[in-house]
Formats: sequence, C-alpha cells, structure tokens
Amino acid sequence: MIPLRRLTLLALGSLAFVAFLRRWRPFPAVVAGESMVPTLAPGSFVVATERGPVRPGAVVVVARGELEAVKRVASVEDGLVTVLGDNPEHSTDSREFGPVPAEAVRGVVRAVYWPPRRAGLVS
Repeated sequence: MIPLRRLTLLALGSLAFVAFLRRWRPFPAVVAGESMVPTLAPGSFVVATERGPVRPGAVVVVARGELEAVKRVASVEDGLVTVLGDNPEHSTDSREFGPVPAEAVRGVVRAVYWPPRRAGLVS
C-alpha cells in the first residue's frame, strides 16, 4: 500500500503538470534545413510553447501557409514580426518574404529534445 504522503505528492505533482500543459500548451516541431545552424541542426526536434514573449532574439515557430519554419525574431513592430535564420546563406526568411503577422508565430522554441547529444534549452 502506498503511504498517504506519497499519494498526496503524486496528486499535487500531477495537477501541477496538467496546469503547466494547459497554460503553456507545449507542442513539438522539427528543424528542416540548415537555416538555424549553428544554433539548431537540421533534423533537430524541439519543443515550443504557445505562450511566451515574442521578442527580438527569441527562436520561434512561424506558420507560412501549410508550412512551419523555425527562425529567430529580429524585430517586432506594429503587429509584424521580422524573422531571420541564424545561417543567412541557407535561410528563406523575412529578407525574402518580408515580415509576418504576429498571429503567424505559433510559439516560442524552448528546448531541443532530439538528438540526445544536442538536447538542452534554446536561447
């Protein structure tokens, strides 16, 4: 039989985890191509959250039609976000298609979870 204290801690931990998921709404994304090298390697799997500040320097997931791209925010002005790849020679970004509406930013990238050797927080 599990002691009451352990059950209480398990229940509180579970509630905290559910609250985190509901508030931050994490989702996975995949880095395609070399536009974010050296920060993110092609094929890296990242976790992003729907909530969080979209400010210059943040790495974000941007929706462009049916596609999603992982880019770094260069500026935020008047409801428009300018996004750039860290590797300009291999990046299709706002230099080519212009700023995107703030609503196109799906979320802020928080961490890499695959491959394991590159796992960690994204800054």
